[in-house]
Amino acid sequence: MKKSIFLGLMLLVAGSSFAARYYVMGDERAVPASANTSIMEKTELMLWIRDWGDQSLTCSLESSSDAGPSGFSYLYFMCHSDNTGAPASGYYGATWAVNSSLDLSAITEDWKMVIVCKTDVPYWTLTVVKDDCTLDLAAMVDPKDNQTWQTIEVPMYDIFDKGVSFAQPLTTGYLFNLLTNDNTATTQLCIDAWYFTDGNDDEQAIENVLDQVKAHKTIENGQMVIIKNGVKYNALGAQL
Repeated sequence: MKKSIFLGLMLLVAGSSFAARYYVMGDERAVPASANTSIMEKTELMLWIRDWGDQSLTCSLESSSDAGPSGFSYLYFMCHSDNTGAPASGYYGATWAVNSSLDLSAITEDWKMVIVCKTDVPYWTLTVVKDDCTLDLAAMVDPKDNQTWQTIEVPMYDIFDKGVSFAQPLTTGYLFNLLTNDNTATTQLCIDAWYFTDGNDDEQAIENVLDQVKAHKTIENGQMVIIKNGVKYNALGAQL
């Protein structure tokens, strides 16, 4: 396998009045300034590309021209022309790599891993290197139309049951991979955010806005917009 660092994205730890969130992927503009920078120095977000041995590529990575649910541009992965229609398609996607001792013991089985995405890839998995863990993410996406933003929530007990453990600090070489091996030119894997959370704030920000008088929801440019007294908010409750 061949991997290259992209966009300088790193693990971010952020807190809110409702819950803790550990960001693997998230636009820096959407992460509070109080994020723990010591955690940022210990991980890297990488692009995973299958090495064919002839320098051909399996994946193309782009940043969107429109906004995702976070209100900012998102990343989308697609099959590279070198890989389109290949007899044996190659894996590609995102990898979160630990490059120093990282203590994530605060993440317990009561937490969950959240991925905000839209995709029509038929095959998509979470795999964890150093542990025997593979989870079918494609099965959690419905509909698979690459038009509908969805929030995939994977309970951490499902991940821990696969042999993963955060009881001890993670060490260099520990990898979380979001991988597809589809070789269809038209399919895309779009990811707006990827994080761990204790779950208490997942709907709270939206409900805080919707509970106000005259608040209503609409869709603008493919994202949910909440309008209250003429003021627009995104799906996370942040003012637009």
